Amino acid sequence: MSNMVTVKVSDNSEEASLSLWGVTASSAAEWRPGHTVLLVTNPGYNNTRQKWLSLPASSLVDVNPDIRDAAWLRNYAQGLSRKQHVNPPFPSNRK
Repeated sequence: MSNMVTVKVSDNSEEASLSLWGVTASSAAEWRPGHTVLLVTNPGYNNTRQKWLSLPASSLVDVNPDIRDAAWLRNYAQGLSRKQHVNPPFPSNRK
């Protein structure tokens, strides 16, 4: 049996799903939303209603690359997470 993990990935222009199997699935265990930046070189891409990325043999994935664009993207994602709470409080009917 092979493990599978589906990760939502995005940049400032688009969002897609990335499914990882087997050994690559375990590498995602330490990734943190809004903090981990992936530099994916030469991904496969399906631009249908549910967009997804794939990692063909020619793809390379660099986790948290030490480049200016990665720092910018991390700051951008953290700014979004401050504006859009993942788990907003339930509205109270108390007056």
